[in-house]
Amino acid sequence: MPEAVRALVLGAGLLLAVPAAAADDFARGLSAYNAADYESAFDAWYPLAEENDAKAQAAVAFLYLKGLGVRQDDARAADWYRRSAQLGRPEAQFFLGTLYYLGRGVPQSDQLAHVWCEIALARGMPAGLDCRDAASARLTQGEVQDAYRMAAKWLERGRIR
Repeated sequence: MPEAVRALVLGAGLLLAVPAAAADDFARGLSAYNAADYESAFDAWYPLAEENDAKAQAAVAFLYLKGLGVRQDDARAADWYRRSAQLGRPEAQFFLGTLYYLGRGVPQSDQLAHVWCEIALARGMPAGLDCRDAASARLTQGEVQDAYRMAAKWLERGRIR
């Protein structure tokens, strides 16, 4: 894996904002996270994630990815990132793309890595550029074109088919 992608995965951290509807619960989780009380953060965020709060889903995914307050589990991280990514969270789209690139928690797929990282980049996540380009380097020109088409469809309709 290119060192730039590895650095982004290890250093990206949580890029979260507090949702208006669940501000108190999310803020409680964020405070717990910042105090390194990861179990309390998980307890605050998990119910929000179950209610389709994309920010909480990305937060829960990150806890699973890093094994903070929960047993480290790439498959659960990928599942929560997928849910959040499909709801439009750029950081979840980036992390999901990175997981596809690495084959962690999902079957390795350079094409899906390209798609998700391109979507993240288009949605304002500059880290998606390195991930997308690293995945592209392992694809044929036709596969790259297909990946761009898939990303464009998602961006137009809000989902990948």
